[in-house]
Amino acid sequence: MKRQKKIIASVLAAAFLIGGTTCYAGSAGSMLNPDQLYVSTAILGNTTGTYRFTSTNSKSSRYCVEAYLFTGKTSAKLSHVAKKYVMSADLKAHSEDVKVSRKNYTVAKASTYGNMKDHPKRDCIASTIISNQ
Repeated sequence: MKRQKKIIASVLAAAFLIGGTTCYAGSAGSMLNPDQLYVSTAILGNTTGTYRFTSTNSKSSRYCVEAYLFTGKTSAKLSHVAKKYVMSADLKAHSEDVKVSRKNYTVAKASTYGNMKDHPKRDCIASTIISNQ
């Protein structure tokens, strides 16, 4: 059983490195560095109907960060905003469960923007993780 789990993990890692961007494992995450305007997670399949959406913003961030959970029917159509929130630099973390229709929204990804999506800025450090609950 242990060997089987290692093989599955290796195959998933190889598929991701080869160019697969849809992940049907349990979670996907991203890290916003000070030299970036925004960052997105890998695409995560909707296996449970509920995503745990967690973001953190560092106290050393110069601006707030805006985090989005996008859902869609396919990875090419990730346009529905299932959840959005803004965290000031003094708000260390935000986490919540977001329920979405398994029939209408089969995949999701999270995007994090330094400052705001419509006016992104550098000098922010933040992380975002989405996972199936």
